[in-house]
Amino acid sequence: MFRFIKKALINYFTFFFLLMIFVASTYYFFQRGFFLIHDYTIGVKIVEMASGLRSLEWPVRWSAELGYGFGMPLFNFYAPLPYFFGAIFYLLGFNLVVSIKFLYLLVTLITLIGAFKLGKRLSGNWGGIILAGALTLAPYRALNIFVRGALSEVFAMAFFPWVILAIYQIIDSKENENKRLFKAYLLLFVSLSAIILSHNLSALMFIPLAFLWAIFIAKRKQLWSIIKVFSLSFFATAFYTLPSFLEKNLTKIDTILTGYFDYHLHFLYIRQFFQDNWGYGGSGYGANDDISFFLGYGQLLALFLLGVLFLAQLFRAFKNHDLKKFFIRNKILFLAGFITVFCLFLSIGRSLALWETLKVLSFIQFPWRWLGSASFFLAMFLAIGSGLLKKDIWQKIILSFLFLTFFFNAQFFKAEKVLSNSELYYYSDKQLISSEMSKTLPDYIPKQMADELTLQDYNKKYPEASVWLNQNSTDNLIFKSQLLKSKNQSQDWKISLSEISLINFKIANFIGWTAYVDNKKAPIIENQKLGNVQLLVPVGEHLVSLRFQENNLRLISDYISLVSLLIFIFWLITLKNKSTNQ
Repeated sequence: MFRFIKKALINYFTFFFLLMIFVASTYYFFQRGFFLIHDYTIGVKIVEMASGLRSLEWPVRWSAELGYGFGMPLFNFYAPLPYFFGAIFYLLGFNLVVSIKFLYLLVTLITLIGAFKLGKRLSGNWGGIILAGALTLAPYRALNIFVRGALSEVFAMAFFPWVILAIYQIIDSKENENKRLFKAYLLLFVSLSAIILSHNLSALMFIPLAFLWAIFIAKRKQLWSIIKVFSLSFFATAFYTLPSFLEKNLTKIDTILTGYFDYHLHFLYIRQFFQDNWGYGGSGYGANDDISFFLGYGQLLALFLLGVLFLAQLFRAFKNHDLKKFFIRNKILFLAGFITVFCLFLSIGRSLALWETLKVLSFIQFPWRWLGSASFFLAMFLAIGSGLLKKDIWQKIILSFLFLTFFFNAQFFKAEKVLSNSELYYYSDKQLISSEMSKTLPDYIPKQMADELTLQDYNKKYPEASVWLNQNSTDNLIFKSQLLKSKNQSQDWKISLSEISLINFKIANFIGWTAYVDNKKAPIIENQKLGNVQLLVPVGEHLVSLRFQENNLRLISDYISLVSLLIFIFWLITLKNKSTNQ
């Protein structure tokens, strides 16, 4: 009876502590209205994804309204998963701001539960509470949510603990425990895929570190299974990763690697990890950024306390000639500490030589993005370190005090100010997206398109024109057009002409657009001035259809994803059948 009451109390207090963390990090989303962030294109991305889903397109790759109304392959390159969930909320009837709020509530819940479960596996109930508090209330999460508006990065971070938890579940399972392995493989596959589809830069930084963790703690046979899941997850997301990498040279994405976005301008100084100079500006060269890269009050206090405790135990081990056993016993703590320091090192200027050697790092743009992985592994370090305390009343007092210090970080989980009219920045109006939001998000406009000023001028002169004649057409030409059907990635027109002519369509001529005249494939001619789709249409009345279809690369990528997914499903079914027959 006493054990039952004790367990019930533990569960009650655990739930209460986790609820406190959730409320402290999300209370601002329960207020009316919304706030301005650096990347306020979140709403538009949800609207454009919803447009694709409404048209029953999959995978959604094209944004019809961005690119100054000419469109651009936004989701061919950028984080489809968060906006897929946002589009689901939006299509269910919630307005845009509420859909964004639901996304942030969802991602916080995923972070909180995953962190608690992982921490509990590492160091018991208190380890779960410490890890959940340290990660969910990490200042870098607040920076991404309330300052930068980096939804994709926050979404990817939410699955970090689930990946490591799944690795532990695989290790904890015995060979004949197929049901447990089934769940662990599925969790690892889904979590890895979610990170890749949420933020490919976070995947680039975190997944190699997670694999390093698996190498360090897994046995050979377990590691082979983990490698298979990692591989299948990578190939299952090939429909996104391969085109995003191999077709990036077809867009103006190079602009995000130069000027302000040059990584040389954004290295941190060590003292910035300890400075609470919270702001809502931007990152810049030097140590006086208008935003903070503070590690957190609770995090720093916990590091100090655990450092003292660790040194005391190290001294005791040295005194008892027990150093070897001490280091073996705490090898996971050392690993978490090493990875944390490594991530922090990559964010400071002293790592410049490494950045210049590994050219792929330049795509990360901001070295301080490594704080995402650093915040997670630091939280793991603290959770593991909490296990150094003896299980007595002092452990509960110290950890309770430590837990409460995390709530000093709650002051960062708020916006600079609430907008009096959130529709000024978060809207679904197609004309506004085309004319205004396109200025903020020009990254993936096809490379051959005219410069932004030319496209803007065209929109000002012909705001309603979606189809027009070539300028060389004769004056006595009779031209009629009627839009029969328009979807996110397709258009059907009825075109009537008195003589053969070049017809322009307000669609960026990105690889994949295919034209049909009277259901017969017709060659697309690129307009050399604007870079849009141009088509030679014969005399008479014709049905002209334009479709954004999978080219060879994307088609191959789709098949790789499909085959990988089928292999993984077959593997899981085999495991489940073995479990049933045992």
